Amino acid sequence: MDRDVEKVIDLFDKPRVLGLIGDRNTGKSMVLAHLIETLDSVGAKFSLYSYGLPEEFGEGKNHTRIYSIEELETIHDSVIILDEAAQLLDFDSRQKKQQIEEFLRLINHNNNFLIICLLPENAKKFISNKINTFLFKRVTIGDCVNGSFVKRVITSYSGNEKGSFVLSLSQDKALIYNGEHYSKLNIPYYENYDVKKGNRPIVEIPNQENEYVS
Repeated sequence: MDRDVEKVIDLFDKPRVLGLIGDRNTGKSMVLAHLIETLDSVGAKFSLYSYGLPEEFGEGKNHTRIYSIEELETIHDSVIILDEAAQLLDFDSRQKKQQIEEFLRLINHNNNFLIICLLPENAKKFISNKINTFLFKRVTIGDCVNGSFVKRVITSYSGNEKGSFVLSLSQDKALIYNGEHYSKLNIPYYENYDVKKGNRPIVEIPNQENEYVS
């Protein structure tokens, strides 16, 4: 079995909370696509629940979209993906914080695998302390919340990709931290999951034949 496939399979070996952290437009959607496609490639059967995923995700699969924390509490034996998780999980709301605490306590009991996608500034101390495993894309270190476990994990890393200001991972790479070790994961490009491929160029420049090129 390919080593990258093994790394993905190892992530799903037990119930856990996986945090996918990265700046905007750094390829977090491709990481999610790679996780789903890798599971499919080995014939894995699983129920998928999601919040915020584009329509391209989960097509033709056992996929249910959810829209509230209350729905999350009823899910068992499934993979749950919360894209733009901060929109659903309002970490600043005292009432919702209690609901989130109760839901996260049920992850193991309900035998679920939860993926939370966050911008670094949304990975507050409260939620980052609940994450068991991290997947990082490009991260502006100054956007990380001071004192959070997310910032501690990033600043402890001494690979070539980390500078003073940025954890500079390319589009085709992600960094895994499983609580003990760091490793890198290759992320292929999946055209059918590229939700931005149809975007028109903001500025079109004419070439010498006065034809416009992007």
